[in-house]
Amino acid sequence: MFNYTLDETIRNTLLFISQIFGLFPISNVYHGSISRLRYKWLSLPVAYASAIMILNVLEFVVVIYYNFVTGINFHSLGTIALFLVCLLEHYFFWRLSSKWPKLMKQWRQAEEVFFRAPYPNYLTFNMKFWLWLWYTVIMCGGLMEHCLLVFNSIQKADLERTQCNLNVSNWEILYGRGRPYLRLVIPFQYWMLPLLEWLDLTLAYPRNFTDAFIALVSVGLATRFRQIYLRIRHVQGK
Repeated sequence: MFNYTLDETIRNTLLFISQIFGLFPISNVYHGSISRLRYKWLSLPVAYASAIMILNVLEFVVVIYYNFVTGINFHSLGTIALFLVCLLEHYFFWRLSSKWPKLMKQWRQAEEVFFRAPYPNYLTFNMKFWLWLWYTVIMCGGLMEHCLLVFNSIQKADLERTQCNLNVSNWEILYGRGRPYLRLVIPFQYWMLPLLEWLDLTLAYPRNFTDAFIALVSVGLATRFRQIYLRIRHVQGK
């Protein structure tokens, strides 16, 4: 009834969602066969993830330059640490992506044992449901946090413009408050706002997805270990 492999549960949806934010640049995630999963350097997912990575690295270089010019303080150290953590998460998920097709094939081979008698009798909960539940809870929490942060920034920008009688738009103030380091090299342009917000999301997503990914793998392992445990307990009770 609940005979899903870990790969079948997460590949067509969760991996695709992650690819939107530059993680897991794997080809053929929507193909029905696991044998078609490929990691190819010359592919659209890798090109897209590379573009996101390059833009984030360039912004990090500007952050370093800005702190070199203006001096390091507690706030700037927090910004540097945030960029480092997010870029490292992108890097490690990229490394995992290169091994993911082989890893999932081996995982599926191990899981096939649990689809043969008598183990299906001991599958007592829906792995797919719990995987989606944990993913949704963690990622919705991260999305809510990000939305509150953006709303707070917009409110502060409007307050600053009103109290200081500034003859500029809220968006320009928001740009200066959120990314003061970019003002040194790039003047404010309205077309940049969607791009910068998207880059923010590509940095924010890995922070929450790391927790979600650990939960997904843990649920997948717990499902199979529970089957083994129930089988052992049944045999001991005979």
